[in-house]
Amino acid sequence: MSFQIGVNFDHEFPSMYVKLRDTEYGGPGPDLGDDRHINLDVDGNVLGISFLNIDDGIDLEGIPEEALPMVKRLLEDAGVEVLSLVPQ
Repeated sequence: MSFQIGVNFDHEFPSMYVKLRDTEYGGPGPDLGDDRHINLDVDGNVLGISFLNIDDGIDLEGIPEEALPMVKRLLEDAGVEVLSLVPQ
């Protein structure tokens, strides 16, 4: 599956993928729990973030600080409710 930079919705499931850059996938990032998964590029930068079970909004707690402003803006532009903005 190919994702474009921005918010990519999966309408079959209540989920989305926020892609932040167009670089090569390098592996999984820090664990944020069952409903949020970070992907890193080959240089260790945040490539994108998967959000599952989004019907009740998106929790941004724990999202890496360097990615937080862009993730927040992309979600707000897509009309997605943001529940928490507290980086860990």
